[in-house]
Amino acid sequence: MKTLTPHRWLVVTDLDGTLAPRDRPTTEAARAAIRWLQSRGARLCLGSGKPCAYLSGVARMLNLPEAPLIGEGGCLFWRRGQMPTSVWRAPIRPEAVAVLEWARRELLCRFGERLFLQPNEVAVAAFSTEGDERLLDEVEGFLQESGVTSALQLLRHADSVELIPRGVDKGLAVRQLAAELNVPLDRVIGVGDGVNDAALLATAGVAIRVGDDPALTNIGARRAESFSDLPEMLPELATAATAGSLPEQA
Repeated sequence: MKTLTPHRWLVVTDLDGTLAPRDRPTTEAARAAIRWLQSRGARLCLGSGKPCAYLSGVARMLNLPEAPLIGEGGCLFWRRGQMPTSVWRAPIRPEAVAVLEWARRELLCRFGERLFLQPNEVAVAAFSTEGDERLLDEVEGFLQESGVTSALQLLRHADSVELIPRGVDKGLAVRQLAAELNVPLDRVIGVGDGVNDAALLATAGVAIRVGDDPALTNIGARRAESFSDLPEMLPELATAATAGSLPEQA
């Protein structure tokens, strides 16, 4: 039986709100879409604001131990989900590192146990321990007034406030990863649902947005209801074998 040559496509997908409902397991339909993509010669990569250590557990549950993992909004990636692994880190200016350290200290000092700081290596992501959106408004306002945005990007999500060094995003990490895997960017499929996916979708040759976040409406991405829509939305892969764009091997 013949199988398609692997890794002729790279699929980089966000996690919460894209591959899975926020803070919920992936659905069987999404797992079926993963298997379909793999059968068409695609390599999967999880790209999230979550730390890579967290994503490693997700990859293991999805039976994707070799999947690269882009964590912390593009600040770094693991070259495989299974530990141990080698790690790429985005170049970050010393002043941005200093401001991130200041933000960690000040947030904990000012808000204490009301905040949970995600255990990141680089980025700062603050969550309310009680799911209080008003507290996140207060955190966002404090950070804006502190002047951290001169060195950092401030991203507001439904459940958190995130700080990432300027010049760093999922698009930067994807360009590095695609170069290492020798996958041209026009063979990168980016899937995301929120503001921190904008650079990913702008970088990918095939961009798919899940839902209707206004931050993504001007990128020109195809719209999907969920990750499980991908098999129907990707004629590039659905016709790949018959069109000859993915050579077959014994």
